[in-house]
Amino acid sequence: MSDENVDRVREAFEAFNRGDFDTAVAFFHPNAEWIPYLGAVDGSIYRGRAALKAMWAELNDNFSGSLRLELEELIDCGHSVVAVVEASGTGTTSGVEVHQRWAQLAAIRDGLVFRVEPFPDKASALEAARMSE
Repeated sequence: MSDENVDRVREAFEAFNRGDFDTAVAFFHPNAEWIPYLGAVDGSIYRGRAALKAMWAELNDNFSGSLRLELEELIDCGHSVVAVVEASGTGTTSGVEVHQRWAQLAAIRDGLVFRVEPFPDKASALEAARMSE
């Protein structure tokens, strides 16, 4: 089952990077929660598929459609997956290129991503997943 969890997370990222938010959100539980990294949008928790799609669209608009979330690593943690991510894009208003690296812990419920929580690094995310390297 956990290989399937890793595949689901990978496929969701791939769909996001294509701008296919309908496909990306299908990998999420209807009551999913997403906590943005460092207040990427406005620091709140987004709940439900519609809220996730709206957040992703806003993020994409803030980066002139150039926002990419590249997976550096996916780690199977049983009922969750740690994703080490590097985001890059060019700000719509500022024109500034942004590169940010962090880790996310994606909790899986009923075969779908239920909660995404950010961490500053892989070690912190793994600790939260109760795993050690």
